[in-house]
Amino acid sequence: PAPALFLAEMQQAMPQATIEILAYSHQPLPAGNIEFPAASVRPGAAGALWTGYVRYTGNRRFPVWAQVKITEAVQRVVAVEDLRPGQTIGAEQLRLETRAEFPTAARFPQSIEEVAGKWPRLPIRAGAPVRSDQLRSPQEVLRGDTVHVDVRSGGAHLELEARAEASGALGETIPVRNPVSSRRFLARVEGK
Repeated sequence: PAPALFLAEMQQAMPQATIEILAYSHQPLPAGNIEFPAASVRPGAAGALWTGYVRYTGNRRFPVWAQVKITEAVQRVVAVEDLRPGQTIGAEQLRLETRAEFPTAARFPQSIEEVAGKWPRLPIRAGAPVRSDQLRSPQEVLRGDTVHVDVRSGGAHLELEARAEASGALGETIPVRNPVSSRRFLARVEGK
């Protein structure tokens, strides 16, 4: 098969991408329609492997493959400086950048506003794009903080001061310890 046939079908599956065929299957093909589904691209160290097939005689499929280099212009929020876990990210620590990258299923924020005000879960190096799974909401309560606990059960109402044994964001459940009885229990974070 001529690589131009493969490339034409690949461009239909990923119209915004720049695709270069590095190697491909050379066996003779049956007469039919060549298909390269975008979901069948598997990234690798020496280029992505894209598997496809030739549909012939009704529903029969003849497998084909190509090793390809794929890049796409994507917008990324990039760290201007090293970002440390447990510290609020400021808008001045970020910039928006358009890069040519391998298209990925990973979720990347599309604006600085989506990142600013959050905390990194792990260190993010300067120049690295920020992924959504690297971020968490800011912690309203930090481990070791003295917190006000309000307990309601039926007609009973109890208020006490306790010590947070873990950090937590709004809506999260964290362990706290009663300093008088030293008993540990779970509480939902409802504010600072």
